[in-house]
Amino acid sequence: MGEYEYPTKLRPRSVPAFLYHGTNKTMRVRHEILNCAVFIYGSEKMALRGEADGANGFFVRKASEAHPDYNYFYIATNAHVVEDLRISKHDGVFRINKDDGMSDIEPIDDSRWILHPDFDDLAIYPIVLKPEWAVTYLPYDSGFLGPENVYPNGWCVGAADETILVGRMVGYSGKQANTPVVCSGHIAMVPSETEKITQVGRKISTGEEFDQLSFLVETHTVKGYSGSPVFVPVIPNTPQTRGLEDTKFLLLGIEWGYPEVSVYNVGDYYDHPSGMSAVVPGWKLKELIDMPEAKRIRDEADKTLPGVQAKRRAKMASGFKSADNGLTEQEFDGVLRKVTRKVDKPDQKKRG
Repeated sequence: MGEYEYPTKLRPRSVPAFLYHGTNKTMRVRHEILNCAVFIYGSEKMALRGEADGANGFFVRKASEAHPDYNYFYIATNAHVVEDLRISKHDGVFRINKDDGMSDIEPIDDSRWILHPDFDDLAIYPIVLKPEWAVTYLPYDSGFLGPENVYPNGWCVGAADETILVGRMVGYSGKQANTPVVCSGHIAMVPSETEKITQVGRKISTGEEFDQLSFLVETHTVKGYSGSPVFVPVIPNTPQTRGLEDTKFLLLGIEWGYPEVSVYNVGDYYDHPSGMSAVVPGWKLKELIDMPEAKRIRDEADKTLPGVQAKRRAKMASGFKSADNGLTEQEFDGVLRKVTRKVDKPDQKKRG
């Protein structure tokens, strides 16, 4: 279980990348970044079989504002993943890798999901980490790329910059454990508020298809990568930069789909993958974590935490041992029951 240390200063775009990466022109990543991946399935049986029908998520950490030594954790994914689970009448499960090389199947409580109120294709699920999970999490305070760092607003990231996607490849996702793959690519188009990408087939409450603010990333993705995190490598702007070990990865965004193009062949037109991946900007996820619904849960837990810690200290003084000073899964469930409600699932068929 751990996280990356992220830089406070980033190298200017005017500095050639090869000065920092040496002679190796192919980007490498540290293996721990694969442990951010969570696979999402409709049921335990589907997860154990590693079925094609599934999606992706990843871990995010947010420190408590009232108790800085305590952290809250979320699994982030696409809103359409949650919408599809509800349409299929499945609550779903998470499949999470463990330290022993196997995986854990964690049931999903549908009432926990928090979706973006402005219909951006994002959802978060508050969760208590288990000590046996092999988890790398993205820190809220230093792991996200902001709009101020994206061209033309800033100088850090823009078209043709390298990216990596960590996610589930259909047919190669593993059965006893998650086996995420890394897809490398480049930013092809930066987001524009005036040129959003229509999510064909995803209708919001108004009955219209949603126009999603998105990056376009040229990378090898197909059906099944929804919810995967997409990162950009950045280098600390210091004179002691050594190479690969100095490369940090900030969240560019979350993959939500792959635009298709019409191709003419043998007298007819066919939809064909464009080789592009559409990605919701990461700052939209940070926006969701700051929304009142998510903050209300943290505030309620913050009020509960001192009493829980006091009781635990009293037990420890009496000879009981405790490995954690935070809330247990049962205690956190109690907090969630106070501030969440069960969501009715739509009575309609699942989208193709």
